[in-house]
Amino acid sequence: IHNNKFSNLNMAHVFVSNDAADWYESGPVRDMKIYDNEFDLTSPNKRKNCALLVEPITLSKQNKSYVHRNISFFNNKIITGKNKVVIASCVDNLQIYNNDIIGKEKYKFNYCKTKMSE
Repeated sequence: IHNNKFSNLNMAHVFVSNDAADWYESGPVRDMKIYDNEFDLTSPNKRKNCALLVEPITLSKQNKSYVHRNISFFNNKIITGKNKVVIASCVDNLQIYNNDIIGKEKYKFNYCKTKMSE
């Protein structure tokens, strides 16, 4: 996903799921790159309005295994407002680097193997 402009959406700007409960056509992600995009997160909506949401929907709410692998989020421009940049669960090798962030850098991770750098 590259060279896009996402502005004030009422939900996550990029949503990676893997819905094993209802939408069976979605599956695990491997080797995804999200780069050279612009994200404006200044909308006051509180429904997980972030640049990247990785949230597998599994039959068990206590998922303690990796669902997605090798997701890279880099070279993006992000205006955060009061929102988080990335919210992610169950990712093996989530790489976040070289992003231009205007505002507070806020992240939330649950069961992720993450590499972050400038």
